[in-house]
Amino acid sequence: MKHPLTRTNTPHATGGRPAALVKGSPLYTMMADAVTYIYAYPSTVAPAMHKVGGYAVGEHDRVFDGRVNPVGFEHEMSRFYTTQEIVFGIVFGGPESADIAYALRELHRGVHGVMPDGEKYHAWNPRLWRWFWMSSVSSYMNIYDTFRGYPSREFRESVYTGFIELGQLFGVKDMPTSFDEFSVVWPQERDLFAASTPEGCFLADQLSSNMFKPTYAQWIPKWIWVLLTLPLRRTFRMALIAGFPAVQYEMIGIKANRIDAVELALHKLFWRLVPVALSSRFAPIYFYLRGHYGTPSWRRHYSRSQLDQRRERKAAAEATPSGVYPISTAQGA
Repeated sequence: MKHPLTRTNTPHATGGRPAALVKGSPLYTMMADAVTYIYAYPSTVAPAMHKVGGYAVGEHDRVFDGRVNPVGFEHEMSRFYTTQEIVFGIVFGGPESADIAYALRELHRGVHGVMPDGEKYHAWNPRLWRWFWMSSVSSYMNIYDTFRGYPSREFRESVYTGFIELGQLFGVKDMPTSFDEFSVVWPQERDLFAASTPEGCFLADQLSSNMFKPTYAQWIPKWIWVLLTLPLRRTFRMALIAGFPAVQYEMIGIKANRIDAVELALHKLFWRLVPVALSSRFAPIYFYLRGHYGTPSWRRHYSRSQLDQRRERKAAAEATPSGVYPISTAQGA
């Protein structure tokens, strides 16, 4: 399905920043809330639940491809943290937002190869790239709806419009033009290409159940580690249950039970009691401090200059993708 939605016909605020991303917009308000960040793990797992995306993750993600051995707690947390820092950084990065969006797209330039059946794939395949973003949008919106609730249909619609504009910054095209349309199109796309992949199951299990010990702290007794990580593991499990519809639980090895239902209700109650005015200060304050007193990834190894240098080095060893990528039956036309 094609939609005439391009960056050129999207309203922008002053300075070229999409109107839906400016401070005070519904999307900004939603992403600023601590609840959106704390329970964001499903958006990290979702791309690996695509039949092609899962294989690509296994081939190109350092947690799977052998670059990290052994894999420890710090590697899995870093994967989650870095992913969210980039996505949230586009919203709260101010004048650096364009560079951060560039990093998100450029990081996937090298994610291409050949499936076991001989089909070629590339993360930038338009429908595959859109599928990744739609899966993330769905999980973000489900999480906020579960723990906060949208104050109105208009607010929810504006949040979704913001996600369209956010995705356009890193090349996502042809998103459904309204949330109602998204609610129809996304389940169809999801069910057409989603699969229970080893990579998706591993990522879901790793932080919600069988959490690895830190690489350099293997000496910690297992029973102590299990007790210490219980709150964190349960929070990640609640995130997965809230972020995905029940139809996807089995794909990542989750069997929700009555304990989960009670615990989820307690999480919801807690966040309904926390004033939005308080929790919505989390992300803006965090990224302000990170930008002024830290060294975020988009200023180091994911900076525009570093990524361009990496691309040039790779171009010397292999043919650089031309921008027209093969369309396989697995990725979609």
